[in-house]
Amino acid sequence: MRKLLIDPYGRTLSYLRISVTDRCSLRCLYCQPQGMRVSKAPMEEILTFAEIREAAEAGAELGIRDIRVTGGEPLARKGCPDLVRLLADIPGIRSVSMTTNGLALKEALPALLEAGLTGVNVSLDTLDRKTYERITGKDALKDVLAGIGEALRLGLPVKINAVLLKDLSLENAFALIDLARTQPLCVRFIEMMPIGAGKDLAGLSCRALTKELMTHYPGMVPCREKLGAGPASYYEIPGFAGKIGMIPAACGSFCSRCTRLRLTSMGALRPCLSSEKEVDVKEILRSGKDRETRMRLLQAAYKRAAEEKPQQSTFGSRPQPECMAEIGG
Repeated sequence: MRKLLIDPYGRTLSYLRISVTDRCSLRCLYCQPQGMRVSKAPMEEILTFAEIREAAEAGAELGIRDIRVTGGEPLARKGCPDLVRLLADIPGIRSVSMTTNGLALKEALPALLEAGLTGVNVSLDTLDRKTYERITGKDALKDVLAGIGEALRLGLPVKINAVLLKDLSLENAFALIDLARTQPLCVRFIEMMPIGAGKDLAGLSCRALTKELMTHYPGMVPCREKLGAGPASYYEIPGFAGKIGMIPAACGSFCSRCTRLRLTSMGALRPCLSSEKEVDVKEILRSGKDRETRMRLLQAAYKRAAEEKPQQSTFGSRPQPECMAEIGG
């Protein structure tokens, strides 16, 4: 029987988010806005694909079953499909998905699918071209939509992640939701998190949006089955092919269901997005010790990270990271 990672509050940790780079091709208002000084880590300080694979193997031995590849923008790192293959081949891993801004998705999809990618989340806050350019700093909405369309055509499960910026109208949310009317995708709304530039932006709560949507779509009801490995709450609307999701990240109401650990591109395990605590694994990976010793030390690092996982997020009560791209939101 395999050992499991169980935190002090009884949650079994089975989901690992892996940031493969702190680079990104966009400058979103809530992450790395235009004019913000962005410090990039030297490539020699970022984990290699072989190191990421070894760290993930150690996690799989302790019950990690689902992996999400993130960034920055993961497709900004050359050879990302090779990493997906390395991760998908690990015994015990049942899914390897990716969160992307979608700009390079269409071109990368054949290699990603061949490598074993099981799903994709695309960051998309609006379907209005000018608004998209204002939020991201780039006129590239058509490229993102092309990537989403190709993923759906190829049968890859797709989720849309939209940040709830308060200055966007309800009509903006309705337009995004309409994507799920005829397409079997999930449109998910995420509360603005007080990290980096997001600290200075107003956001809408998932609770407020859900109330508005239930008025607009009277038949909207919570899904009975659990969807995915994350803590999102999902809803069904009669006649819709897809589903609507809510991720109340700022208020932390899903913390009791959180099963995640994060591995940063710099080689640190983080028990919580809102926590400043980290457990260094890069030092172990580059220690020069034999593989058996490294695996034992890596598993000990996972256990320390699990022990440090807080019962509740600490947004607003402790210092937060300066940039989401540094830790892979």
